[in-house]
Amino acid sequence: DPEMSRGLGDVYKRQVVHYLKKNEEISLSQMAQLCQGVKAGQFWSRQKAMVQNPKAFAPKLAQYMAEQLLVEELPNGCYRLRK
Repeated sequence: DPEMSRGLGDVYKRQVVHYLKKNEEISLSQMAQLCQGVKAGQFWSRQKAMVQNPKAFAPKLAQYMAEQLLVEELPNGCYRLRK
C-alpha cells in the first residue's frame, strides 16, 4: 500500500528530525536504531506497519530526506539538518 509506506516514511522522518534537533549529526546505524520498534498506521485503521530490516531501510530514508532537502550528507558519511 503506497499510502501506508508514505505514512511510515513520515513517521521515521519525524523521528530523525527530532533526534537531529538535539544532536549535531546522525549516522546510518543510528538511523537504523531509531527505526527499530516504531509502528505506524492510518488513524482510521487498526493495521500497523513496522520496518522489518532497519539496516536496509536507513539508507533509503536518508536518501528520501536528502531529496526532500531536510538533511545534507557530510564527508564522514553522517547526516545533519540542512540550514
